[in-house]
Amino acid sequence: MSRRIDASRRHSFETNIEQLRNAAENENSNLIAETTKKVKEEREELLKQATLDANKLSIPHNYKNICFSCSYSIVANPVFNLLVILIITANIIVLAMDRFDQPPEEIKVLEWINTVFEVCFLAEMIIKLFGLGIKEYSRDNYNLLDALLVIASLVDIIMKSAGMDGFGALTQLRGIRLLRVLKLARSWTALRDLLRWFGIAFHEAGNFVVLACIFVYIFMLMGMEFYAFSIKFDKDSNPIPKDSPKKEGGSPRANFDTPANALTTIFIVMVGDDWNFVMYDHFRGEKITNGKNGILSMMTIVFFVVLYIMMNLMMLNLLLAILLKSHSSKPTED
Repeated sequence: MSRRIDASRRHSFETNIEQLRNAAENENSNLIAETTKKVKEEREELLKQATLDANKLSIPHNYKNICFSCSYSIVANPVFNLLVILIITANIIVLAMDRFDQPPEEIKVLEWINTVFEVCFLAEMIIKLFGLGIKEYSRDNYNLLDALLVIASLVDIIMKSAGMDGFGALTQLRGIRLLRVLKLARSWTALRDLLRWFGIAFHEAGNFVVLACIFVYIFMLMGMEFYAFSIKFDKDSNPIPKDSPKKEGGSPRANFDTPANALTTIFIVMVGDDWNFVMYDHFRGEKITNGKNGILSMMTIVFFVVLYIMMNLMMLNLLLAILLKSHSSKPTED
């Protein structure tokens, strides 16, 4: 029945819009004023109906239950959201107080405060699950992020209680708590728009990422072919020939001996982090290895200059142009 009423209202609204257009074409001022008034009234009725429908969708099925009713009232209260924001901010400040060579007493106090915060976040998740229901709760990505962080924090607390504080990489779960700052985007419109823009920009830069990976892979293979295990220095940072015994020297920190090291060296040159020193080290090593053959040493300079031009001056600027284009063409919300 409600669907028939909504359909009839929409049809009447569209009919009045058409009459308003005809009146404007015929320059009938009385008909324009009358039809405009009807359009405004029907528009308000449609907005009220849409608001009621939205509220009905957001109310859980067990709303008559006092437990679910109280939970929903708490979640819908703006004070609850403000309290959650304050707790997130305080939790981030406490996590930032961690430092090297911290006194044991201060560590215990901070851990106790973090445990209190985790209990608060767990209570928030339970209240939202009772108030919204699992279906409505899972529709919000921020709620899913919060549930993931709460579970990770509980695992960390359980591991501490079981005496497994230093058990592998799972102890790094406590660092994931910092991701709660993303929950501020729910009430911080500017941050939410910025995160949405980043998502759109990196989606549009997908083809660029593929092209950049291809260039990185090509330069990695070229660097490993030219310089793998051929650049060595002694303890005084003097280059030595590559055919010298392995114990007499070692490779520089930025080298092409392995794929991982080659990738790191390519990244150093790409971001321009003292790439000229990396080039000069390889030039010195090639000069000692090849002796009087200066052509091969000069090819080292050509290789690194081309690498810098392609990956820094061209590829990174192309990425910047893509990001600026997506930012200038992003849709604005009314």
